[in-house]
Amino acid sequence: MLIYAVWTIAFVILAKQIIKANENHPAVVNSIKHLTLYRYLTYWPAVTVQVALQILSLLFFPAGNLILITLQIITSAIFSNKESDKITGP
Repeated sequence: MLIYAVWTIAFVILAKQIIKANENHPAVVNSIKHLTLYRYLTYWPAVTVQVALQILSLLFFPAGNLILITLQIITSAIFSNKESDKITGP
């Protein structure tokens, strides 16, 4: 859980830094902001529910946390488009 949380935080920080560095390139900024994974991870109600479920799972059903993390990884893979590791722009 800790590794996935660190990866998530690092992804959001990196994406925000790329957006900040490319403010004068709207195509790059829009490309990143329209990534499904970025939109999900920056939508605080969804992240709040996710964190609450993980904490409850960890407290009451520790094996459930493995299930939740597996579902998160699968969901990330499904909703990431094949160009998600490439930035188009200038």
